[in-house]
Amino acid sequence: MKKTWLLFTLLLAIAILITLISSFYSVSEGEHIDPSSVSAVVISKERYVSLRAHFYIHPFPNSTMTLSFPNGSQKTVTTSYNFEVFLPKTALPIEIFPPGPEVAYISDEHPIDAQIIANITNDTIRDFNGTYFRVSVYWFAIQGNGSVSFSAYGVAI
Repeated sequence: MKKTWLLFTLLLAIAILITLISSFYSVSEGEHIDPSSVSAVVISKERYVSLRAHFYIHPFPNSTMTLSFPNGSQKTVTTSYNFEVFLPKTALPIEIFPPGPEVAYISDEHPIDAQIIANITNDTIRDFNGTYFRVSVYWFAIQGNGSVSFSAYGVAI
């Protein structure tokens, strides 16, 4: 009887560890921003995942970069600038939702996505602003001469 309980406890511990290990996700990217066009940094996640993203903006010497946020505010950056965004979990993983926007490349196997999209248009920006049942999207537009990088970490527990 003791061996059965020991085996059951061991199997339960392994199942919990596998669940915990498979519940953490990360993505990072960085690139030069073309000063002649507008680019967008887009972070998206499944609603059952919480996500924390760190952004690093680095204008080149004697250059400025302008960040435009969805609420209409803007920030002009002349020196290195860092900020962080937290997107909380807003649903349970068992809920069923229709797919999200075309700009979000997420799936059940990888429920977070982050990307830098160059040469965005107003139509693309309208796609970011949609309401989606399955996906939460955070974005900002960036223009100027410099580089942007970010790292995002998600947890689905």
